[in-house]
Amino acid sequence: MTESVSLIVGSEPWNFVLPTEKLQPLKRVMVPGLGLPPGPLMTAALEQPLELGAPLYRALTPDDQVVILVDERLPEIVELLAPLLRHLLLGLYVAMGWVAVVAAAPLVARMPGAGLALLVAG
Repeated sequence: MTESVSLIVGSEPWNFVLPTEKLQPLKRVMVPGLGLPPGPLMTAALEQPLELGAPLYRALTPDDQVVILVDERLPEIVELLAPLLRHLLLGLYVAMGWVAVVAAAPLVARMPGAGLALLVAG
């Protein structure tokens, strides 16, 4: 059996038909610190991902290629993206040339590459 799944990516839906046996149930868990700003929450999520049991960097090698797809509707994207890039690049878990950030043009205009470099270094 199959089930149709629709994900909103940017402003367009992406529709998939998936085998029912491949679907995973949604698990909701209580996350400590939900009142914190987005940056510290992202850092905490990278250091202690739910159900992984180890920091994210333990699953990465310098040869891995990482693509970060950014939805321009996500609030406070700079505050979320900066700790993620710091985690990947400053920890030397992934080589700088192997990380790509993909975003819609309006978001890129708000956050040019030089600005990202400053965020990561900051």
